[in-house]
Amino acid sequence: VGTTPGSQSWAPLRRDSPTQKRNLKNAESVIQYISENDDYEDDQHRISDIAMIILSGLESTSHSLSWIIYEIVNNDSELQKMRKALNSHDVALAHEMLKDIVREGMRLHPINNMIGSRIAGKDFFLDDTSLVIPEGSTVVFPTALFTRFNMKDADKFQPSRWQTTKDDDAPQHYLLFSLGSHSCAGQSIALAEIAWVLSRVCSQYNFQITRDDTQKGATMKCVGVHMKVQNIGQEAGSRFTSNPQGGSFE
Repeated sequence: VGTTPGSQSWAPLRRDSPTQKRNLKNAESVIQYISENDDYEDDQHRISDIAMIILSGLESTSHSLSWIIYEIVNNDSELQKMRKALNSHDVALAHEMLKDIVREGMRLHPINNMIGSRIAGKDFFLDDTSLVIPEGSTVVFPTALFTRFNMKDADKFQPSRWQTTKDDDAPQHYLLFSLGSHSCAGQSIALAEIAWVLSRVCSQYNFQITRDDTQKGATMKCVGVHMKVQNIGQEAGSRFTSNPQGGSFE
């Protein structure tokens, strides 16, 4: 997206004939896929989706990924099981284990402290008439409460719990992206990014926490963690520091 020299308008994203369909199988990025996709009505819709991907999911996705890595490093048995599955030829098993670990990590450490708030348009009676939400009340949905409600060992990292959680019960413990028409539009790409990075990092590197100054519950970011990261099969390692300004390899 840009302007040509001397031009005052946006240069079009599409440079082929409107009747010519593009082959998107070789697109190297999501942005390229969007910019060359003929199913969009116009460039304005393309720009809107590209902006959403760039601006809405980067920070929250990286924070979630940091917390998930923190939890599996502190639970070495889970790391070893996932690594074994990733290095096997059982794609279905690796996919399910990866999905359970991502779910559990995000359940324990929701990045948003609340899903949103709503104003009651009428009186709501819960279960029995003794508990009423009056009309005009502001109702908030704290994620840390919903992801722990009525769950055994709710503060423990146990990815295997998702293997026994009924599909009908799963949404009430996993409201991080909300539900229905107001759910997060970028949840699919966020989960895909986390799974992609996590699978490659955990299959290729060993981790060792050298300093842990995290204060769980005090922040939505994973800060104060120092890790030694070593490429499997190599002696030399790098040191990774998580801090309020962001993580960096030393």
